[in-house]
Amino acid sequence: MKLHIHNGCFAYGDKQVFNQVNIELKKNEILAIMGPNGAGKTTFIKCIMNMLKWTQGSCYLDGRDMADIPIKDLWKQISYVPQSNSNRLLCTIKEMILLGRSAHIGLLSEPKKKDVQKTEEMMELLGIHHLADSMCKHVSGGEYQMALLARALVSEPELLILDEPEANLDFKNRLLVLETIKRISSKVTCIMNTHYPEHAMQLANQTLLFMGANHHLVGDSAEIITEDNLRKSLEVDVIIGCNERLGESRPYIIPVQSI
Repeated sequence: MKLHIHNGCFAYGDKQVFNQVNIELKKNEILAIMGPNGAGKTTFIKCIMNMLKWTQGSCYLDGRDMADIPIKDLWKQISYVPQSNSNRLLCTIKEMILLGRSAHIGLLSEPKKKDVQKTEEMMELLGIHHLADSMCKHVSGGEYQMALLARALVSEPELLILDEPEANLDFKNRLLVLETIKRISSKVTCIMNTHYPEHAMQLANQTLLFMGANHHLVGDSAEIITEDNLRKSLEVDVIIGCNERLGESRPYIIPVQSI
């Protein structure tokens, strides 16, 4: 699957949120979207999902304008993972994940054996099968975030969109979610909003960085996520380095002071 955003623009009335965004995302690549609060990150992904209409420009899946794809067909191709602090459904984890098969189930139809099997397989893959009968409101934030990932993936999408998937999680669960995203990127193309530049450097092939004043940068993550660019976008002085421990090169970012 190839995603192409051509001259993407959006405005609320006279207020321009972003302008002339151009991105080409290839199959199994990850795009990170970064910027300060209010810069337009969530608005941007809502435009991609047709929840908001581009003021100008278009978004294409494999050369087909997404605005022309019927809603049911579109949601067979894309899935969305909201933040884990969103309202929790009054059902079990298994029932919630099974809802992810809705695009494959007729309006008045019961889930088929294949739908239940896919749900079981996804819980096993993400290591949450033991939570199958737990109520959504009774599991931890990290466990619920993994269940939201499972619900999105069980529909077998080609494009997975994640809104701050590591937000509000403790250190261990944040790492678990990041490792899971990295692992599943071999099966699906991903777009993720994040407030963590280090996570974007570790996971994303490309980064869209909103700079403020209706300006943005987009390109290879290593070229976009620099000390100077983060200073201008996030108004924070940072030090970017690389850890070579355990035979693997891992970037790190240390915030020094706000500007």
